[in-house]
Amino acid sequence: MKFCPDCGNNIEGMKFCNECGYKVNSDVAVKKQEPTQKVDTNNSEQELLKFSTYMFGLENKKAKVGGKFDLSIPQFNYTVTTERLIIEKQGVVSKNRDDIELYKIKDINVKQGLKEKMMKVGDIEIISIDKSDPVVTLKRIHNPLDVKETLRSAVRESKKDMKVSYREDL
Repeated sequence: MKFCPDCGNNIEGMKFCNECGYKVNSDVAVKKQEPTQKVDTNNSEQELLKFSTYMFGLENKKAKVGGKFDLSIPQFNYTVTTERLIIEKQGVVSKNRDDIELYKIKDINVKQGLKEKMMKVGDIEIISIDKSDPVVTLKRIHNPLDVKETLRSAVRESKKDMKVSYREDL
């Protein structure tokens, strides 16, 4: 088989390449090369933090119904990567997943009452410019101030990498 030296298209029995228009000589017999994939290790998404709702000692507890079906307590699992916040709701029957790009996050707030402070549990409210859900509340997070700071650092790095800046009118 003959292949075009410019685009790699099959040119068997042709005078011109139908893809790029290259004029085919009778002595052209180029082996088609497989495209090489360049893996950019600098842009790969890395997991920074993984946490879930704090269910006061009830995490991942399962109950058997009829001896056949495993039912687990509905739980939210969160993963912070270098590019996004992944929110997964693991229910009894279904599983939902939502992503928020870190560069879209505008503000992060922690809400704790007196009882929650003593138990080191709180809610983290994320305000973003995400169209599907602009305000997301991560409920019952263990050590919410540490999680907030990790998330805040990841948001700043993501915005810096994406060259995103914003200005507020005062």
